[in-house]
Amino acid sequence: MLPIKYFLRGKGYTCHNISYEHNGNLEQCIESVNRQLAHTIRLFETPLIIIGQSLGGLIGSQLHKHGWNIQQLIAIASPLHGARFIGEIEQKVKRCVNETTEKLLRKLLIRKVYNDLRDLAESDPELAEPPHAYHTISTSWGNGDFDGCVYRDETIITPENHTHIPWSDHRFILFSWRLLCVIHKVMQDN
Repeated sequence: MLPIKYFLRGKGYTCHNISYEHNGNLEQCIESVNRQLAHTIRLFETPLIIIGQSLGGLIGSQLHKHGWNIQQLIAIASPLHGARFIGEIEQKVKRCVNETTEKLLRKLLIRKVYNDLRDLAESDPELAEPPHAYHTISTSWGNGDFDGCVYRDETIITPENHTHIPWSDHRFILFSWRLLCVIHKVMQDN
């Protein structure tokens, strides 16, 4: 998130990077961000623009439920409807390796929050539109619908508040000038 932070500071915004614990489930991740915000911002009344990438966007979409005054959310390549890819990988691993290797891979690679994302995708919930301004951004390899981690339809709340950036990767999108231009425009329009 540092490229976004420095870009927005150059535009006159005050920016903070908020980290969170990745080892817990989704609710624990949200609570970790809530604590970090309370430590950093200290005022629930301060209107915030939350910019989150991947899981950070999903966490940001829940912060208004914890009393934060969210002016706007910008969710970048965020699995707002869960992540089908996790379930797809699990199925492939089950077919390709023995039980011992599967357990080892699960222990090494699968965090608790991934189970929540898989379950969220499988339950196909209706995502409630947040009570504040928002914009979602998806990315994809080539002109497709998948960016290496998330499918485009998993990132969208409403099509009219969404931008797709093709030919970009989930992990490297933060270094994209196209992304910085979209963020800046969305913030100016709000």
